[in-house]
Amino acid sequence: LKVICPFHREKTPSLIVSREKQLWHCFGCGEGGDLIEFVKKMEGVEFPEALRILAPKAGVTLQRQDPKLISRRTQLLDVLEAAERFWQAVLEQAREAEGARVYSAERGLTLETIELFHIGYAPERWDALLHALTKKGFSEQQLFDAGLTVKKEKGVGMYDRFRNRMMFPIRDVHGNTVGFSGRTLNPEEPAKYVNTPQTLVYDKSSVLFGLDRAKTAIRKEQKAILVEGQMDAVSAHQAGFTHVVASSGTALTPVQIELLRRLTNHLVLAFDADSAGVSAATRGIDIALQGGMEVSVILLPEGKDPDDLLREDPTTFRRAVEGAMPAMEFYFTSTLRGLDLSQVDHKKRVAKILLQRITQLPDVVEQTHYLQRLADLLRVSEDVLRQAMPRPVKFAPAVRPSAESPAKAAKKSREEQLAERLLAFMIAFPESIERIAEQLDSQVFPEGAAQDLYKKLIIYYTQSRVFEPAVFLQDLESVDAHLSSMFEMLRLLAEDVFA
Repeated sequence: LKVICPFHREKTPSLIVSREKQLWHCFGCGEGGDLIEFVKKMEGVEFPEALRILAPKAGVTLQRQDPKLISRRTQLLDVLEAAERFWQAVLEQAREAEGARVYSAERGLTLETIELFHIGYAPERWDALLHALTKKGFSEQQLFDAGLTVKKEKGVGMYDRFRNRMMFPIRDVHGNTVGFSGRTLNPEEPAKYVNTPQTLVYDKSSVLFGLDRAKTAIRKEQKAILVEGQMDAVSAHQAGFTHVVASSGTALTPVQIELLRRLTNHLVLAFDADSAGVSAATRGIDIALQGGMEVSVILLPEGKDPDDLLREDPTTFRRAVEGAMPAMEFYFTSTLRGLDLSQVDHKKRVAKILLQRITQLPDVVEQTHYLQRLADLLRVSEDVLRQAMPRPVKFAPAVRPSAESPAKAAKKSREEQLAERLLAFMIAFPESIERIAEQLDSQVFPEGAAQDLYKKLIIYYTQSRVFEPAVFLQDLESVDAHLSSMFEMLRLLAEDVFA
């Protein structure tokens, strides 16, 4: 299998995956390894967390080990999971959570939905969570590092960050709880929502609320609906719109677009119709279009958010979804609102705004369509508008950093590349080894791994007179791990080029 590499930008596939050997290698940037190594690089995690991600997919239950052997990231995930369970239990059982249960009922949340999203309640006490989790063996420092507590301004000690709030766990795409969003139950509280700060495991720019629950439905529907708040997403799922995710009130980012692009190429934005909602939708469209996605916009009634519509009448929201307009239609509608095209200044303003949007369209036919439409509206020549079009801003895909820089790994001399091809040929056609050995001295190969591997290959074949890759690899692994990795890489290259 040969695919586009996610670790560097390329147009021609250069990453080879071998199902038989359970290995992968990119001949463009040099990255490679096994399944765990792929998850580590793709998700930017260490070995323990990679296991945590893969275990459920393989039907394996991980056993807890000595905490000293567990990575700091994994420890924080354990702390967050414990906090989630504590707040869930409080909402379900505690007398002090009666107000939270009434609020949940008023918002129309069913017990099934509360359980599905692991919603909980943080008591109106300064140390409820701190006391409960330290009693379970977690340290105060671990709670602080997970963003669950705040250091006291005076004196020593800490107190709970979340108090008297409905708690919405924020999960990564694999279902690991990485943070929380707390919605206050006190109408006089100035901060309606309090979110986990940036931590080792939580980066708000790379997480979408509900994506772990929505990813299967997104693949099935071949579209993702993006709303602003957690309650919007929760209400949508409860009403059957299970392909909805939330940005949690933050601006959409290229990393979030990359997460969605793995599932679908169509994004539908459902933001409020007020000025803030239009502004947020505009920013989201820009990022999504630059990321190569097809974008549509749902226009909600003035003063209504998705949660309002879904609780009043889910069919209204469904009609709004079905009537979603293409992004450029939204731009034309929102830009022209309140302007008089008989005035030159207004014409110039419309041209400046919409030409910038049209420039970002990746498809030339679509660009031409909207240029013609704009020319008709403004009553100017299409050629004039085309000359006035600004240069498009190129989108740089969000690529997680790997241990070795792709740029560095890709810098191989022509001699090294030819040497690798020749070695791959010898591996693919062992009958050629003897003849090549007669013709080529090892000094022909560049000094380093390629020359060393050539020597060992010739020695092995001379001694055994047959070439058994598994036996040769076993011999290599016992003396040189680097050469054994190179040999595995060349086997993939042999399968791709000479199969």
